[in-house]
Amino acid sequence: MSDEAEVHRVPLSDLVTHFQKIRNEQGEEAYHRAVKNFARGMILKPRGELFLQNAFPDLDLVAIREEAEKAQPSPPPPPENPQEVMLNYMKQQVPNLKTQVQFDLFMQCFDALRKAMNAAYGLDKPSYEQFKGALDMLMNTGLKVSAAVEQLQENPEATTNQDFKQAPKQFEEQDVQSALIIELSLIQSGDELQQWYTTNKDRIHGQVVSPALRNHLLDSIRAKRNGFMS
Repeated sequence: MSDEAEVHRVPLSDLVTHFQKIRNEQGEEAYHRAVKNFARGMILKPRGELFLQNAFPDLDLVAIREEAEKAQPSPPPPPENPQEVMLNYMKQQVPNLKTQVQFDLFMQCFDALRKAMNAAYGLDKPSYEQFKGALDMLMNTGLKVSAAVEQLQENPEATTNQDFKQAPKQFEEQDVQSALIIELSLIQSGDELQQWYTTNKDRIHGQVVSPALRNHLLDSIRAKRNGFMS
């Protein structure tokens, strides 16, 4: 079925007669209200504006379109990123997790717990004992690591390993990636892009570490570069 057929389900003459009947029986105000309500529902449809021009040549279709667009429902919010949800939960529920080494250890514990519980649910006792032992070892390591982190706060020169001193990159990378995407959108030339990339190489490759975020960022950079080359 064509777009025009979709709009013209009711013959134009019958439609005009219908609204004229409203005018005759209910008056000018009711007529204009009915016409505007009909036009707002029609104007955003395929060929709807052309149909309205033929049916109601005196109608202000620019105003009708603006009203119809304002009345359009807002698009649903994008689905939450599961990784971002988990990271926010970790920041709220594990407030003593403050360094990269603690974050990495936490994720190893989570993986061992996942494997242990999966083995338990599958009644795989040998695997359960194996992963439970690994989890116990990792949790004990957490005590030692955190003691070292606390000591380094008082004497940071004692190690060059930044993982014991810096906050987890995963907690900040969403903001870093968003900032880089905005900066990228403002670049106007290939030379400017190369200079920006060289300046921000550490932020791009060192501070955006999750594969999904990093891949999206790198794809955006490649697309920008290809746009300047075309």
